[in-house]
Parts: sequence; structure tokens; C-alpha cells
Amino acid sequence: MSPTTTLVLCALVVVLGTLYLQGLSLPWLTRALGVRPNDPAVDALARATLLQQASEAGLHELDRCDHHEDHGVAESIRARLDQRTFAAWERLSTRTGEESPSEAYTRLRLSMIAAERQRVLEIRREGQVPSHVVREVLGILDLEESMLDSGAEAREEIVATGDGQGGTCDELAAQPSVSPHADDDAVCRACVEQGTHPVALRRCLTCGEIGCCDSSVGQHATAHFRATGHPVMLSAEPGETWRWCYVHSTTA
Repeated sequence: MSPTTTLVLCALVVVLGTLYLQGLSLPWLTRALGVRPNDPAVDALARATLLQQASEAGLHELDRCDHHEDHGVAESIRARLDQRTFAAWERLSTRTGEESPSEAYTRLRLSMIAAERQRVLEIRREGQVPSHVVREVLGILDLEESMLDSGAEAREEIVATGDGQGGTCDELAAQPSVSPHADDDAVCRACVEQGTHPVALRRCLTCGEIGCCDSSVGQHATAHFRATGHPVMLSAEPGETWRWCYVHSTTA
């Protein structure tokens, strides 16, 4: 056996041995160290909170810059930011067995994109448009399709497991969570009176008032805060104990 062949075999044995040993020992090591996988519920809550805070910073900058804009651009930007933020919160939960607004948007938009792509391909076959333009348009459709996220699979993985105690600000620390089973039959009275349908419900921890989330038409939880100044809302969805502080735009 030549020296070169020997070196190659030695390198192969070292590589395979290292991968084999690490592959067998890694599960044992993670169990021994008590390493736990990421909690989908915690990640979803952190994502929604971060997007909410980012949106508020962006809107603050928009208000600072928007002095002479009269084409409706600012309102369009605000609507898009709202849609992005609402979709993040809807990944936590909505009414059981019901399609959330962001899921409905994704379903309809994906159907539209399929029709749009089919029409672009038909036009390409007819040779009416330069090929580089067709590629550009298909790229735009592909990008939008890849960015759409129904959140359905993510929501199936999300199980609220935290006890909701403590907090990251004085308001949250002063108003801990309650039993996740206390609000199984919660109803937004304002939605009932107005004939609208809530997407998800929140309970005021100051007075107990139930209001619907911002993805709902009425946005009665936020309206309640603006009317009363009560700072903390608890998710009134069964099994959830996370809370939201309107004062500091943060959760616990």
C-alpha cells in the first residue's frame, strides 16, 4: 500500500470515527446536561413582541418624516405594518377550529399567485414579452409566495407552557397571571353588541373586562386600555397565561 493511500485511509477513519462517535454520544450528552429544545410558544410570543416593538419604532419614525405626504402612502405603510404584526400575534392562537385573518389572507393570496403565474407562463409561450421581463415578474411572484406564512403548522406546535408569573416591567410584575382554564367561556361583550366576531380574546387584569385582540374588527382590548389606562391584558384563550403591557409594549 502506497504512503498516499495509507494517509487517505487514515484520514477517512478519523473523519468517520469522529462523526460516528459524536453522533452516538450527542443525544446522551444533551440529556445529561438537561438541554431542552426551543419552546414554540415562547418563540412565537418573543417574535410577536419584537415585531410589535419594531413596528412602533418604525411608526414613530414615519410620524417624524410624514409632514408633506398627501398620496396616502403613510396610511398604506401603516396598514402593512399592522398586517405583519397581527399575523405574528395570530400564530399564538385564535378561536379554536377557525381560520385566522392572516391564514385567510395567505390562502387567498396563494390562490391568486397561482393564477397570476399561470397567466405569465401563457404570455411567455406566446412570445409577446422579452424573456428577461418574464423572469423578473416570475421572480417577484416567487418571492411573495415564499414570504407568505399561514402560521397553521406553527400554531399546531405551539403549546403555552409558561406559568406567566413575574414580569419584565413594574406593571407586569404587579399583575401576575391567573389559571389558564379560567377563561374558557370568555366573551367580548362589545363584539356581541356590535355584531362583530373576535379573533382572540384578552382579559384586563385590573377590572376583568374581556376585549378582542387587535386582529379583530373592533380591537376592543386596545380600546379598553385607551379608555381606562389599565395597563395589563392577559390572554383569555384557553391554556394561555401570557400577558401584555400596553405601557411598555412587552410581554411576560
